[in-house]
Amino acid sequence: MSNNNYERLITKKDVYRVANERLYYLFSLAFQTGDERYIDLMERIGRRMDITLPQDIKRMYCKKCKKPYKNVRVRLKKNVITVTCLECGDIRRFQINR
Repeated sequence: MSNNNYERLITKKDVYRVANERLYYLFSLAFQTGDERYIDLMERIGRRMDITLPQDIKRMYCKKCKKPYKNVRVRLKKNVITVTCLECGDIRRFQINR
């Protein structure tokens, strides 16, 4: 017979914390190796856990070729940052909040 007072329950908060740690770990692996499979895993974990990827991770890889930004062109015009991936030619624009 187990005593429920002493058992530790795994909460949703714990699960999301572990998933978030895994996202950052996978992104560091993707950035080191340049392999798109780690980014694919990150996106799948995010969809499965129903969490959005952190903004600092979202802006660090190309959504089209699924590779970390290493070879990019960055342009700044007024309140918009334009990032062009030089591997696939995809263009992303980010609004600057001033």
